[in-house]
Amino acid sequence: MSRPTTIIPIVGVQYAANSKSIAPQTEAERDAHTLALLNRLQTAGGRVMLIAPSNRHNPNAILARYMGMSVGYVSDDYLEVVHRALKKNGGRPLLADITEVVVYEHG
Repeated sequence: MSRPTTIIPIVGVQYAANSKSIAPQTEAERDAHTLALLNRLQTAGGRVMLIAPSNRHNPNAILARYMGMSVGYVSDDYLEVVHRALKKNGGRPLLADITEVVVYEHG
């Protein structure tokens, strides 16, 4: 039996890669940190865990975590489908395979 497949974009990786604890000073450093995180995700071929955290800015947000680290959020266009899947899963986190890492010039 095959599993249903939906490509779900994760956004905001640049914020995860450049947390306040790292505090890169230049745009080049920020870009380097972001690319390093994306490379780890790409080469690891692992999975992210999708969870519905408490988020005062967006109560519908779905967080993507990789090896215990927050790496971004599900794109707003896919929130409904992920919320339905979470509900079907009894509210337990979902595991999603990392299939592709795409770098966009502007986010």
